[in-house]
Amino acid sequence: MIHRIGDVDRLASSAICVDHFATREVVDAPLNDRALEIRALMEINDFDVAPIRGQQQPMAIVRSDLAKINDERLVSDLAISVSNEQLISSSTPLPHALQVLRKHGWFFVYDDQEITGIVTRSDLERPAISVYIFARMISVEHGLRRLLGSYSNTPITDEPPDGKDSTGPKYLSEVLKAIQDIPVLIESLGFTTKTAFNRGTGFLVDLRNHLAHGRSILAQASDVQDAVKRIQDLEDLVCRISTLLTNREQIWSAFEATNIVQKIDGNIVWAGSGATSLPLPTPVHVITAFNPFEKVLSQEENQGRLAGLKQLLELYPVQFVSVSGESADGQWSEPSFAVHGFSRFQACELARRIGQRAIFELDDEFLYVIGSDEVLRGKRLRTE
Repeated sequence: MIHRIGDVDRLASSAICVDHFATREVVDAPLNDRALEIRALMEINDFDVAPIRGQQQPMAIVRSDLAKINDERLVSDLAISVSNEQLISSSTPLPHALQVLRKHGWFFVYDDQEITGIVTRSDLERPAISVYIFARMISVEHGLRRLLGSYSNTPITDEPPDGKDSTGPKYLSEVLKAIQDIPVLIESLGFTTKTAFNRGTGFLVDLRNHLAHGRSILAQASDVQDAVKRIQDLEDLVCRISTLLTNREQIWSAFEATNIVQKIDGNIVWAGSGATSLPLPTPVHVITAFNPFEKVLSQEENQGRLAGLKQLLELYPVQFVSVSGESADGQWSEPSFAVHGFSRFQACELARRIGQRAIFELDDEFLYVIGSDEVLRGKRLRTE
């Protein structure tokens, strides 16, 4: 989700299609031409595959098949049939095209029953491919930063900090190194060991640096299958990150461990060690506007959101008090409002409207974690 995490990713997946990177100038290979002549033309134009037009079923000739010939054979002697799977419309989204490219190494662009272009290894150097990969990289980096913050209980912005006094890792390499120290996050991302995590993510930093300096995915890959595999590994990682960001047990455990404190002289604990009787009638619902779906915002943005939430609450016939939701170690703290007068449905509806994942519900005995979808996600004793 990168607010949502997949927005950039979905845009790239749907907006970039075969038409944006296919080669349109192709060397035709007439069926009755000499193969040596076509080989020379393919060498001059650096084409690996040439279409043979005018056939009921499209055919092709492959340069590697011509490498050792030295006789007068014709193109027809060396032509191969093209499977329907290798005939791709120019409007085909890039992800599907990459699957075909990985399987076959090349395909023809086929519109209105006519070959209009070709895609081979060299087309992976096109700017559209780099734009697509970079969009994936943005999703990966932002997502890993948010997960690192959530699993380490440390507020970390999605975007790398640029100020001298900013906290949190600045570089992707630092994010990956920090994740190595959180086994549960490594496992949640689908890696069995730290070594597997390093092996599965080790190419990311170099790939981003290649793209940032104008090089292509081919600078990191030995062949078309290897290049496409790296892209698909990246896509798979984006999918796993997005799934974790949307719903994971870790986040509900973190919510359940939250303490609710009223920040006045001699702080009053509403939930946590040393909790006292609740100052408001039950049930009490605790709602924040800070950091929607754990996306860490600036202090200015969060305070603006909190002020807006206060204005909203003033429009309802409810009682509310300023409190703070805090992690047990105090590293994560979010100013909130404890509200009496809402039903659970009303409190969750408000949480959804302001982009929050969950609310707390307090009664005399328990703290409940309620997802904004009104599903009970956790429960513990209010006093400890």
